[in-house]
Amino acid sequence: MNRTIIIVLLLVIISFVLGFILSIITSSTRIVQKGGITDFSVETRAVCEEMKNASCYYKCHDEVFLITAGKETSIHKYSDYVCHEQGWVDPRTK
Repeated sequence: MNRTIIIVLLLVIISFVLGFILSIITSSTRIVQKGGITDFSVETRAVCEEMKNASCYYKCHDEVFLITAGKETSIHKYSDYVCHEQGWVDPRTK
């Protein structure tokens, strides 16, 4: 019985040591590698649609984008819209 407990205890200790060694190896390789799928950013932008109605010529809302490895994915669109008249000029295009 004592042998079984000692063997199980040694297996548990060895598994913790192996896990620690693997975590050190993987964390050091992540620092060395640049680019790839681990590079990501989150960006919020205003997206405008041209409606051409008298009351709402441009309809704009905020949208959240996830940019991963150069690919842009829309992850959330806000439901609040802002309307602008026909003569409105987007300040980002100036």
